Amino acid sequence: MGDAPGGASSDETTCQDNPVNTPPYSPGLNCDAYMLTVGGAPADYTDKRIRIRFNWLSPSQDYDMVVRRESGMTAGLDNNDLIVGTSGNGTNTFEEVVFSPADSGVGVY
Repeated sequence: MGDAPGGASSDETTCQDNPVNTPPYSPGLNCDAYMLTVGGAPADYTDKRIRIRFNWLSPSQDYDMVVRRESGMTAGLDNNDLIVGTSGNGTNTFEEVVFSPADSGVGVY
């Protein structure tokens, strides 16, 4: 999917303004959005995890990550999506979320 409408932003002022799991959600204008499809059945992921990690070079950049499972295949964040993990580590060069589809289900994340 890549950049959401509006392109990339050099800071977080135009990104999601509201805390995760606090309605109403702000669609991520000027944020990057990617899609991951997890197939099979939740039982296929018993004792297994999926790790999503983004790395970059400069600690002067700051990125945050929210991983959510789509509730109804509607593009964009809505109040029924399940947030499966967040990462907002501050001054470093990575963000990482680990989750199990055995707990959160299969489908589009």
